[in-house]
Amino acid sequence: MTIYSIICVVFAVMIGSCVGSFLNVVVWRLPNRLSLTHPGSFCPKCGHPIRFRDNVPVLAWLLLRGKCRDCHAPISPRYPLIEFVCGFVTLILAVKVFFFGWMSIPGPLFLGPVIERAQSQEAAYAAGELLFSPPLETACFAALLCVALWSLLLFLILTVGLIEYDRNPTPGKLQITAALFLLASLCALPLRGGADLSVLKAAGLTTAAGALFGLLLFGRARWRIGLLLGALTGSVLTPSAALAAAAAALLALGLSAAAGRRLSGLALFIGLLAALILSPLV
Repeated sequence: MTIYSIICVVFAVMIGSCVGSFLNVVVWRLPNRLSLTHPGSFCPKCGHPIRFRDNVPVLAWLLLRGKCRDCHAPISPRYPLIEFVCGFVTLILAVKVFFFGWMSIPGPLFLGPVIERAQSQEAAYAAGELLFSPPLETACFAALLCVALWSLLLFLILTVGLIEYDRNPTPGKLQITAALFLLASLCALPLRGGADLSVLKAAGLTTAAGALFGLLLFGRARWRIGLLLGALTGSVLTPSAALAAAAAALLALGLSAAAGRRLSGLALFIGLLAALILSPLV
């Protein structure tokens, strides 16, 4: 399955980079109450529409040498940086899932039945109980779905953090998205624990602790989004991974405060990403 794994990893990175390009649009337009789809991407200096070939993540910025093709106004390096970060996130997740197995990341996130089916088919084939190998599509789909869901969670937190970096309030649409994501995660907790009450109790504990941590991390002025993102992060992590995420987030928050900015959203993003990278060591 190596060649299929490599193809899936490359595909995940490409999609992640493209999502990063879209996040740049969201972070700028959503706080200004602009449409995310119309008009298309354009240069904020001269207003000229950006050509399709100039929308290729990271590469287009490098080829244009960081300048608009029409007015030659400088393009902030933040744009390719966000695209690179999003591609890096999907790279880490895809490599861990496809090359190190399902248990290399905490969770699984919403995917109990899908992953169990893929695992049981692979185990049956390895034991000689199946004459033919299970369909590659089953395992690849489950793995890509796992990468997609974790990426969506990280990208949601990253978007909130970037809007906070620009000193804008978190739009209500993002708060609603976080609330729906949290609701789905809580409804999926029984899929993670099954009949094992200890697993459900641990998940409930990390959810409650995450909510409290989010409140403290974001502070009184941004308590709603802090509560939602904190509880959401706690609901999808094991206790040890949650502690690692909290430690990394506090370290990132301390560094940002020392630099003169309190960047709670970006600190939480770094914390969760660090926990995923370190798993299953934590």
